[in-house]
Amino acid sequence: MTGEQTYLIDYDVAGAVTTLPDRQEVRWDIVGSEWDVPIGTVTSRVEVDAPITRAACFQGPPGSTRTCPASTQAGAAVFEAGPLAPGTGATVEVVLPAGALPYARPPVLVERWSLRTALEVTPATVGGMFAVLLLLGGGVTGMVWRRGRDDGARQGNGEVAPAPPDGVRPGELGTVLLGRATPLHITATIVDLAVREFLRIEEVRPDIGGPSTDWRLVRLTPAPVDQLREYERVLYEHLLPEGQDTVLLSSLKQHFLLQFQQVKALLEQDVADRGWFRGNPSESRLRCRAGVSVGVIAAGILAMMLVVTTHAGLVGLAAFAGMLPSAVLMWRVPGRTAAGSAVRAGGQAFGRYLATVEADRLVVDGGEARFGPYLPYAVALGYQQRWTWAFAQLAEAGRAVPDQNWYTTTDNRTFGRHYGELDRGMSIFTTTALMAGGGNRRPGR
Repeated sequence: MTGEQTYLIDYDVAGAVTTLPDRQEVRWDIVGSEWDVPIGTVTSRVEVDAPITRAACFQGPPGSTRTCPASTQAGAAVFEAGPLAPGTGATVEVVLPAGALPYARPPVLVERWSLRTALEVTPATVGGMFAVLLLLGGGVTGMVWRRGRDDGARQGNGEVAPAPPDGVRPGELGTVLLGRATPLHITATIVDLAVREFLRIEEVRPDIGGPSTDWRLVRLTPAPVDQLREYERVLYEHLLPEGQDTVLLSSLKQHFLLQFQQVKALLEQDVADRGWFRGNPSESRLRCRAGVSVGVIAAGILAMMLVVTTHAGLVGLAAFAGMLPSAVLMWRVPGRTAAGSAVRAGGQAFGRYLATVEADRLVVDGGEARFGPYLPYAVALGYQQRWTWAFAQLAEAGRAVPDQNWYTTTDNRTFGRHYGELDRGMSIFTTTALMAGGGNRRPGR
């Protein structure tokens, strides 16, 4: 195709007429400013069915006030612009009397989004922001805080107690202190069952002269199972089912994880039933976590919608920010009751005793007989190595220390003066039991 060509482009534009109280205007860019080539001459003709009161033409870069020729004829305005350099354009303007085009549609206006307008500061948005913060921060967050707040005594201020709280078993004490049951607490319960003569722990070596790598749990008959609490009974039956008197600890890795979870749930229900928590720790925390998570997600979606589509983004951001403290506090749910706080304070004081015990002090306190009964608590609280080390020091010094018939070595020796070996053996035993239960916490300190 060569030579001069003429193209006719026909299209309709809605909202091109701006209606003002005293006039109507048509303002149009006949040539945009984004052309990267020069343009010689541009002519434009605007025809209307009304008298034209004024016509104007401007050319140059955007916002230019440089005029170009414009004239009016009967029912039309004629404009001529040029030459136009690259990056320049031309705009025409036609002014008509008020009501000259009664059929003209109102202008089509689309607001450009910006962060400044989305977060517009007005009395309404600021008031809404504080109202939402008060509602969520003082309402939802306050409710979560109350559910997770401990009643009664707060944490101890350094007291040391040489005995655990009365009537509280090792796994229960660990659960109250931590706020949830863990495999370490179940392991402490296994050791407690041995100390209380429900079973015996025997070291097993696969090869003569090899290292201790396994343990055999042996049922003691008769075992007073009627003295066991529900979680202890279920644990005992999982370890040694009816008709089975022994089990290798290593074999539990194959099938014990789900059973471990069942015992864990029963232990948490036990501490709740004893009135130490406002509810079952895991179940209450799961319900609270679900509710708060839904609230945080909903607040985030609301904030996004308000920021993108309205000027009330401050209100949406306040809703999201107001839910965040609940997401932090939900891990404290459920709170301890006054009785639970007392158990916790007693357990902390006893933990400080286990953490700082010295062999000489055991002699002064007459604590030589406490080793077996307190060892499960030391396991549950993470002070097993410290506790066994103190008694190993007594044995090495020639002090009379009680034998531990519930634990035997590969040569069938129980422990009188061999507490150093018991320290090493129990550390490995605890680690192995934790692996069987799906735990990975280091057992001793």
